[in-house]
Amino acid sequence: MIVDGAGLHAARKALGLSCNELAAALRLSGDKGGQAVREMESGRRSLTGPIAVAVELMLLELERRRA
Repeated sequence: MIVDGAGLHAARKALGLSCNELAAALRLSGDKGGQAVREMESGRRSLTGPIAVAVELMLLELERRRA
């Protein structure tokens, strides 16, 4: 369960995505999506429930594909 920026960072690394790539996958708006991800990872911006759930589902799908 992703509850903080460190968890988001670890999940993003496990997915093999850059901040910009994760932002695009999450459909974060505009050119500042990658910056928003970096801010969530650092704790300067709150990690929202919907983003945490979406990234958790991405991890589950990755695990399913590897099985």
